[in-house]
Amino acid sequence: MTIAAGFHCTDGLVLCADTQETIYSYAKVNTQKMIRIETPFYNMVFTGAGEGALIDMTVQLMDQALTEQKPNGAWKIEQVLRESLVDTFNRHISPWSQFPAGERPTTPDLLIGLQFPASTTLYRARGTTFTRVYEPQCIGSGIVLAKSLIAKLFDYKMSIAQGWLIALYVLYQAKTWVDGCGGNSDILLLSNRDRKITRIPTTEVTEMEQHFADFDIHLRPLFLSAADRNISQAQFNEGMTQFSLNMLGLRGKFMEFEEFARHLSELTGIAIPPGEEATSPEPSPPTGTQS
Repeated sequence: MTIAAGFHCTDGLVLCADTQETIYSYAKVNTQKMIRIETPFYNMVFTGAGEGALIDMTVQLMDQALTEQKPNGAWKIEQVLRESLVDTFNRHISPWSQFPAGERPTTPDLLIGLQFPASTTLYRARGTTFTRVYEPQCIGSGIVLAKSLIAKLFDYKMSIAQGWLIALYVLYQAKTWVDGCGGNSDILLLSNRDRKITRIPTTEVTEMEQHFADFDIHLRPLFLSAADRNISQAQFNEGMTQFSLNMLGLRGKFMEFEEFARHLSELTGIAIPPGEEATSPEPSPPTGTQS
């Protein structure tokens, strides 16, 4: 069981997946569900839903076919991947078709990101079907929840710097509410401006998940009071002010002190004491390296 998603942004692709793998009736373990293949000419990222061993074998056979045939363009790469997928299905999945449903292997459902120095493409592969896709894609046990959240939150004008926050929120909600989804959230950003793949650090993921949890707590009373006719306008305005303060507190974790103090003053009408802005920490001197 898993939850994975991929979608195009203005400057690349976002691919994400949880890390929980369930050993039926035995245990839950964390495992890496995104596989990277890097070459001098292009990079690929695979993630999938289904039986882990069958997914790994499918990807390994695709990698082997790419290595042997050495395709040098997107169309030829697609052809090699499609032929490998069909061959794997015919040899390893189709022979089980006469067995009862509970005894047959689960056909892998794959999302594949292909990255060149100036472009990225997203594919979906299942059974003998291999297609290039442009719409956001979700696979796994959390597909219904994930699709509904992406439909409400995602915008094609987003950059990958914004898109990863949507990916993280989708995974966070799926892990919270969908059985079979869990573990850590693994998020990769594939830039179409260079062949750079960025993995969001676990510390940032954990921090943002707590941020989303706090946001939901603060939103609940406002959501209810907006539709409650028994609450006066003055009470509602007071709630709105409190919500704004709560949101500023959450955002304050990501703001410089001076910016935070200015927004707090604007919101509350309380002037910043003279010299208070000067207490904001000085920026660190350059280290001579860039991250």
